[in-house]
Amino acid sequence: MTPLKNGSADKSASSSYRPINLLPTLGKILERLLVNKIEKHTENDLENTQHGFRKNRGTEGCITKGVKSINKMRKSGPYTAAVFVDIQGAFDHLLWKHILSSLTEYKVPAYLSSLLGSYFRSRRVTYGDSTRVITRGCPQGSIIGPLLWNIGYNCVLT
Repeated sequence: MTPLKNGSADKSASSSYRPINLLPTLGKILERLLVNKIEKHTENDLENTQHGFRKNRGTEGCITKGVKSINKMRKSGPYTAAVFVDIQGAFDHLLWKHILSSLTEYKVPAYLSSLLGSYFRSRRVTYGDSTRVITRGCPQGSIIGPLLWNIGYNCVLT
């Protein structure tokens, strides 16, 4: 377990920690293969305004698009509002069943969904003498985590 980025977090609270992904090299190769295959089926269907963790889209493009949109709104009326959202613990709370059902919506082949389902199966977190089975979250440090986040939260942007 690794502490959250916020250094002022309560170190005695379990919510101040998140699991890290300790995959062997073969596991990371499997993740890379899954990412390459799943992206072929999802990339064109993800919301156009989603910039995070996508090829040829980054922070700079997102900011430029946002500034242009705000400037356009400012010209059309006396008031302009912009809302920025930071989802606390977004990676940690994404339900795996939601990711798997989203793959069906994107028409990802069943063999890839099944493989990802087995990737999720029997995951657990161990801290000291305590072990807990988990059913949600994108593993920190994983290769596939950012893609899973994009797939899982895309419905919020649409």
